[in-house]
Amino acid sequence: MRLRTREYPNLCLLLAVMGGLASCDTRASYLEDDQIRILSLLTAHEWVDNQVGNLPNGTMYISTSTWKFNSNCKGSYVIQAQTNDDEPILAVIYFDWAFTTPNYAVICLYLQGSGEQYWLINELTSSVLDVTVTQHDPVYYPNQYPKVHHRFQAVDA
Repeated sequence: MRLRTREYPNLCLLLAVMGGLASCDTRASYLEDDQIRILSLLTAHEWVDNQVGNLPNGTMYISTSTWKFNSNCKGSYVIQAQTNDDEPILAVIYFDWAFTTPNYAVICLYLQGSGEQYWLINELTSSVLDVTVTQHDPVYYPNQYPKVHHRFQAVDA
């Protein structure tokens, strides 16, 4: 029998905790240097993505999302959005997260109110976090759609 994470929304986090698939603590002596580097870069910054676009009715919008990954496998993001006619909208979403691969190339996020999403890390430096976001683990489902690309900038870089 094959388990699908969409049918069991907490599966990736349960597996991460029970199977030791992820570590969120850089003090763990069993982490390799590359894992420590990735974890440190990810958690050292707040990551910001700015978008400008048009709603289906043609109204232009501006949105800014700011993501923070904590070393305890918790995190939050703040989204601020505004159209040219409306008052600004502000929302805070909390999430749990875990790496799903030994090389720390994929992050599983469980977001309050919307479920799981997976981030394939394309680039991670002290100033840039570039990811491809999918609804299923890209290791097991490499050609899935939709895919969304985000290029975040470090707030303090």
